[in-house]
Amino acid sequence: EQEQEQEQDQQGEGLGKTGVGLHAGRTKPLHRKNAAKNQDPRLTTPTQPRLHAEFDLENHVAPVPMGDILAAEHQLGKGETGAMAGHLQCSSSEELGVDAFVQHVLGLSVGNEQCIAHVHNHPARQSEHGTLRCELQEKLRAMLRAAGIPPDRLYSHQVQAIDAALGGSSFVVTTATASGKSLCFNIPVLNSVLDPLGQGYDSRTSSRALYLYPTKALAQDQLRALQKLMDPWLSASTAAVLDGDTAMSVRSEVTRTASILLTNPDMLHVTILPKHAQYAHIFRGLKFVVLDEMHMYHGAFGMHAAMVIRRLRRICKHYGSSPQWLCCSATVGAPAQLAGQLTALPPSSFTVVSKDGSPCGPKQFLLWNPPLKPDWRPRRKWHAEEERRGGGDEGGREEEEGLDAGFQQG
Repeated sequence: EQEQEQEQDQQGEGLGKTGVGLHAGRTKPLHRKNAAKNQDPRLTTPTQPRLHAEFDLENHVAPVPMGDILAAEHQLGKGETGAMAGHLQCSSSEELGVDAFVQHVLGLSVGNEQCIAHVHNHPARQSEHGTLRCELQEKLRAMLRAAGIPPDRLYSHQVQAIDAALGGSSFVVTTATASGKSLCFNIPVLNSVLDPLGQGYDSRTSSRALYLYPTKALAQDQLRALQKLMDPWLSASTAAVLDGDTAMSVRSEVTRTASILLTNPDMLHVTILPKHAQYAHIFRGLKFVVLDEMHMYHGAFGMHAAMVIRRLRRICKHYGSSPQWLCCSATVGAPAQLAGQLTALPPSSFTVVSKDGSPCGPKQFLLWNPPLKPDWRPRRKWHAEEERRGGGDEGGREEEEGLDAGFQQG
């Protein structure tokens, strides 16, 4: 350790001669050991940030034996709400039933103040199914049945979106997470890619589809879901990802064989659109453009993506194609307006699908509002600032006290 310190000192003297990392009035830089010794506030940082815990549940919940906990849970299962429910030990590693846990939390209090400020019950929702007006190819129907998806029992929002896409319209789907939004665009895309007159394995048309995702990970997830759905009717090369991680040696093969190309706005801007002549066969046959996770296109990133999408539309027009836009998003206030801003199309050209037909279990939301400590004072500064200055800024402390006084008077 002494030899390492001597080497560090020698390296520090070399840096001092070049004027790098010098401290005022010193000829060599301060190492960690020297900085800790001299307590230089500009070079020392706290190894562990100070945590201001305003409330600790464990300090207010009385522990009880596990036998009493199980007995209380048994009583709750019979519909009896005993006093033990408000005193269960939160640090227990044993499983606790949902009803017992809710009753336990509702009974928590500190002094005369309840910890739960509001309870909202969201009732269960039954599934709603519909019947497609447009006819699907028999190959696609067999593909869906093999995946455990009955083509005649699709959810109502899926039916509405698929009918709109197969009828030649663009759509925006804004249903809940895990409601089956991917099928809303995968079914129309596969229906156009599959050749109805083709015989045997991997019979495809010249139709193309472009899937745009804000991140590469989302594109990879959708690729796995697509390949699982297509097997064994279509080859794995039917859908492929083209992004910065795609090897240069296989990019030409991917663009030549893939009917469904998954990428992101950055790759579209940097590689595909500038070299559009190399992808002319894709732009000529482009029938669908999928904008998934549309709610993520906001701010500067959303503005840049909108400019790229406008350029994509101009290039498609140059090659004689006018693709439909199939958009999916989380719940947003004005989905048609957002889609119009991204694509420069009128909002009225999008069919909005917002009524969720997928089933959902009951949900109970408990709003937790723990009481404040008696000696609690509001802080107007980040505690790390005081640490960087060495904790000796009296002017800042006086300013903080003045703010506290104003807060208390208000």
